[in-house]
Amino acid sequence: MARAPVTVTKVSHLTPVPMAAAVTDAANDMQFVNDGHTFVLVINTGASARIAQAVIIEAIDGVIPAPIDYNIPAGPGLPVVLGPWDPQTYGSLMLFNTNHADLAIRAFTVFAPPM
Repeated sequence: MARAPVTVTKVSHLTPVPMAAAVTDAANDMQFVNDGHTFVLVINTGASARIAQAVIIEAIDGVIPAPIDYNIPAGPGLPVVLGPWDPQTYGSLMLFNTNHADLAIRAFTVFAPPM
């Protein structure tokens, strides 16, 4: 199954960015570029709590651990922010799962201009 790509929005002190979740693909799960400064806003538009998962790619003693589960409470007024994730553990291409179409996400990375 091919994962749905999620565009990562760059956030800085110079550019206001709407914090609305935009993408959902519970059937195919999602992926986005992970630079170690990337985080995800998750909104649950349903009436029941749901699960989002961050997939670990780095093996520990030859075994890849199960994905990290995040409980996302019900209700659109309760957005959850997850991340950032270390690219050495989670990969430069972050694999992100949702268990229901009620969950919508938006990925952001913090961009700092050179000093």
